[in-house]
Amino acid sequence: MIFLWNIIAIIILLYTLGNILLFRMSYRFLFKKRDTTRITGSVNKFYIIVPLLREQERIHSLFENLSILIKDNSNIHAVFVTTERENLEKIAKRHEYTTFQLIEKLIKNSTLSRRISHYHYPYYNKVVAEQLNYAVDSITHEIGYRSINSYFCFYNADSKISVNVFNTINTSSNKVFQQCSLFTSNFKAVKKINYFIACFGIYQSIWTLKHEIPRLLISSNQAKLLSRLFKKTTLNYCVTHGLIISSEIFNQIGGFPVTKQGGEDIAIGYILRSKNIIIEPLPALENSDSPTSIKGLWVQLANWYAAILGYWDFYKLLDKNDSQYNAKKHIVLTIQGLYDTISWLLKGWFILIFVILGLIIGKMTLTIAILLINFYLSTIALFIINSRLDQRIFYQFSNFDVVMILILYPLSVVSRSFPAISGLFWFIKTRLGFNFIKLKTE
Repeated sequence: MIFLWNIIAIIILLYTLGNILLFRMSYRFLFKKRDTTRITGSVNKFYIIVPLLREQERIHSLFENLSILIKDNSNIHAVFVTTERENLEKIAKRHEYTTFQLIEKLIKNSTLSRRISHYHYPYYNKVVAEQLNYAVDSITHEIGYRSINSYFCFYNADSKISVNVFNTINTSSNKVFQQCSLFTSNFKAVKKINYFIACFGIYQSIWTLKHEIPRLLISSNQAKLLSRLFKKTTLNYCVTHGLIISSEIFNQIGGFPVTKQGGEDIAIGYILRSKNIIIEPLPALENSDSPTSIKGLWVQLANWYAAILGYWDFYKLLDKNDSQYNAKKHIVLTIQGLYDTISWLLKGWFILIFVILGLIIGKMTLTIAILLINFYLSTIALFIINSRLDQRIFYQFSNFDVVMILILYPLSVVSRSFPAISGLFWFIKTRLGFNFIKLKTE
């Protein structure tokens, strides 16, 4: 047992050291001095596409924010896509009007209505990909986007979009971009309900900084030695709150894959990397909401886990007759995806086993110390980076917030493995032929 404890301790300490290096990569990238001169006369055209389902509480602020954005930027067009699912689902009625009715009213009263579109998916969509592909097809039919200078920008209803994002794209030669996100937008509201739930937004923010951004930097040739070694074989998954892709590339890959368990953004990332298409990270972070209830949090995490389980068979989405098809590369990409899948499911149990071993062999104090070093270095890195971000967008933590996060964050790390079990159960059901409908995080 002592030998096993030693092995686990070494793994955790090496993992902690690796995290420090990854946070350093994100920090240097985010705060690197750049030319902030605004590009004028851009030929690029941007379509901001936002899928909506029961978003009555957010639609007014979203519409106002996008209106401000497009008012001063004639090359930006806002696209809202509602779904008939909102009318067909038997959800207790909490609002007088549907999202469809509200968005129609807002557009009608807007002076910018010529650059705001609303499409309604006329069927019951099981996953978001159906809604998004419908919006793109509608834009193609009504407006046309065949120009190589057109971009589709996919965001969520809680997204807060800055014009700096588009300015960066105008200076780049790449065709696919990812704006990564922290998850503290509603931290102030969530902590009033339950600090423990709020800590899951902290975990996801840390994940962005130590996982998403570094991997994107490696694959986009911005990580020096790591890029030289792993640029072509590093897996990136996209996130549809902040994915920006040229119409040319989107058309080339056939849009979002409609998979049984959802995860259209993860699947499209796999396809893009299999074709050696660079996904460039944007230096401007977004800030997103987190669930406000245990039920909502459980559903969100189970949905996410069911989605990443798709790595077991994403290879089926690839065309073996494609000149860029490389079986060895796809195996490497799949292994990385499966590693993320397995580590999520087992991480909590792994930590619990380490604690139990420490208790049995009489090294409980050292066990807790090793774990807290791992947990607290991550949270401290987040606090440092967050303190330098725009306070108008990113929540600034009070001293009491910091104390509560340090107390409860370790519990959120361990307990994330439990909703994954539900996600695994949902995934297995899809493979047995049962119907799967991606639940909305209410």
